[in-house]
Amino acid sequence: MVDKIELAQYEIYRHRLFNVLEEGRLAMKMVSGSSVVVEGGETMCSMHNTDGTTVLVASGILLHAIGAQDFIFKAIEWYEQDPGINEGDQFFFNDPYIGGQHLADMVIIAPIFYRGKRIAWVGSIMHTPETGGIQPGGQGVAATEIFHEGIRILGLKIVEGGKFRPDVFNSIVQQVRDPHLVGLDIKAKVAANNVCRSRYLEMIEQFGIGFIEAASRKIVTDAEQMAREKLRGLPDGVWRSRLYLDTTGTVQRPIKIMCTMTKSGDEICFDFTGSSPQVEGSINSTFSATRGSLFVVLCSQLFWDVPWNGGMMAATKLIAPEGTVVNCRFPVATANAVHSVGCLIQETAHECIAKMLFAGGMIEDVNSAWRGSGSGGPVFGGINQFGQRCAGILMDSFGCGLGATPYRDGVDTGGHMINPSSRISDIEKTEMNLPFLSLGRRNAMDTGGYGKYHGGMAPQNIYMIYGTDHFVAGLIGSGRRTPANFGMFGGYPGAVHESRYSLDSELPKWFERSAIPGTFEEIAEMGGTVIDPPNSFGPIPVKQYDVLIIRQGAGGGYGDPLDRDPERVAYDVRNFSVSLETARKAYGVVLDPNALEVDRILTEKAREEIRNERLRNGKPVNIKGCE
Repeated sequence: MVDKIELAQYEIYRHRLFNVLEEGRLAMKMVSGSSVVVEGGETMCSMHNTDGTTVLVASGILLHAIGAQDFIFKAIEWYEQDPGINEGDQFFFNDPYIGGQHLADMVIIAPIFYRGKRIAWVGSIMHTPETGGIQPGGQGVAATEIFHEGIRILGLKIVEGGKFRPDVFNSIVQQVRDPHLVGLDIKAKVAANNVCRSRYLEMIEQFGIGFIEAASRKIVTDAEQMAREKLRGLPDGVWRSRLYLDTTGTVQRPIKIMCTMTKSGDEICFDFTGSSPQVEGSINSTFSATRGSLFVVLCSQLFWDVPWNGGMMAATKLIAPEGTVVNCRFPVATANAVHSVGCLIQETAHECIAKMLFAGGMIEDVNSAWRGSGSGGPVFGGINQFGQRCAGILMDSFGCGLGATPYRDGVDTGGHMINPSSRISDIEKTEMNLPFLSLGRRNAMDTGGYGKYHGGMAPQNIYMIYGTDHFVAGLIGSGRRTPANFGMFGGYPGAVHESRYSLDSELPKWFERSAIPGTFEEIAEMGGTVIDPPNSFGPIPVKQYDVLIIRQGAGGGYGDPLDRDPERVAYDVRNFSVSLETARKAYGVVLDPNALEVDRILTEKAREEIRNERLRNGKPVNIKGCE
């Protein structure tokens, strides 16, 4: 037992432990064949105390930062006595009613033993884009109960006593559409755990077991102390946010997410009472998934300078009423919560935190909404250009517009709150491995939320199917009918998400004249069958030369658009960020259509007209109704 820790040595250990976990993440990326993992980086390695409490996580997907903790708790509860937790064992889980977000979040946890005693745990988790459900891609929008979503594993020993079990491995991978993809992901997690365990034992030999155990406890207690200290420096109060989804996964109708944040002293509470009841579709979030979504916004917006572990959460209380979309009851479907309810859990909490930070004078940390709820996809499955089975999802949604701040515009296609090391897919690798040909990738005009500082623009991708006539492609998410994020202090939310299919078109004739479509309007001009789907749209048959255009999420604006410098609006127009029409209608800036120079007189007149219209149409705030 170590009573006193030398601080310099402690800092060396803490940073080395983080790098050990990062090495584990790299091992996963080197073994996995999934673009979601290799390019998107949707992985996480985490180290835990012997009781399962999270000590530290790597810089992967923040949704999973404490996810492995719940699986470890359950493994100890269920399997400590029978069949036992022994040296060299590794357990496979993917049940979202235990941890993670949905069945596609597959985790393998491994106990770490030293001289015959269990001293720690390591967990490796990643999104594997195929689960063997009723639709390909691991996130079937048609699911109405979890049994539709694919294989659900509750702690099988994929490795026992240090030996890989082919019986368990084959029983899992032969239940999915792409056994090779899922198999590589399983082996990648095993490899990552092996790397982290080996490096952890090396540190024990260097620093001693007493120091390692004491330092690991200190990381957790330090995180709690740092979180509480930061909260004490912020004003007490109550803040509220309310946002709406536009789908249950199967039916288009409004779904409310309500967050009331109360901060008192060194504690903070997020209460989602008032959110809609659980639905018949696939957007429901389990309690563990909701906690993971809250962890995302806490890490990125409030406690970004605090070690990310269980201690950080000790000062935080989460209230999520059972039977609602934020704490659903088994066995309702959960496949698409991460792209819908989960995103709005993050954004409602984000809005409350941003207003608190503003009230506390921490202006540098304030920013408007990031992408909000998202369009994920395309999700796909079928026969690829090589005649092989495939299934999965393209994670270009990891590059979305970021929110504006009190001092600057949001970043265009800047990233995603859940992933601090966001990357989008490499087009050439996608084309090499899958039957998708990229016809274009750009920042979409008029998508960033309008404001004195505008939100970052959304990415827009155009995919053409090639090399196969036996393929399906669909969409997951929400935000097609209602903006799925927020602006601040007069700023507008980002644009709604949008997608369009073009089937049996005249695209080959366009190619003959060296032309390709670049906009939604041009997609429609190609002829054929045009489909404007909701964001939650089951896979439909597509074939060579069929096209799908997808516009992802944009950032929210900050401040009144009429306060934006007209010269900056003119620059936005010249830079294809804003159209002439939007410059006039949203910003009140009139430009010469040829020279794109500001007409000062007409601009002042246009802005005065907009202000007068606001006064005519505005309604007084009902203070009693807000209480």
